[in-house]
Amino acid sequence: MCLPVLFSTDWFVEFRLNAISRVSIADEKRSSIKSCGGRGITLALEVEDLDAVRKSMEKKGLNPTVIRQHPWNARVFCLFDPEGHRIEIWQSNP
Repeated sequence: MCLPVLFSTDWFVEFRLNAISRVSIADEKRSSIKSCGGRGITLALEVEDLDAVRKSMEKKGLNPTVIRQHPWNARVFCLFDPEGHRIEIWQSNP
């Protein structure tokens, strides 16, 4: 996802979102916290060039959804992590 990796093992990766925010992805089989099966969690990331980000994700084989218009005047597509959690990538309309 082109986020800086702060820490990585063969089953866990921690990404830096900004100076004080992190997000991590882990293999559930080896973690102490079990999956919620993709229910109830959405990570939303705002970007400046939605089309370029989607194209990059597609080239990496991450299977992004189609870009759609949201009622709050934004364009958005989604990715899903291995446990089914939604990662929403969006850009405000000018």
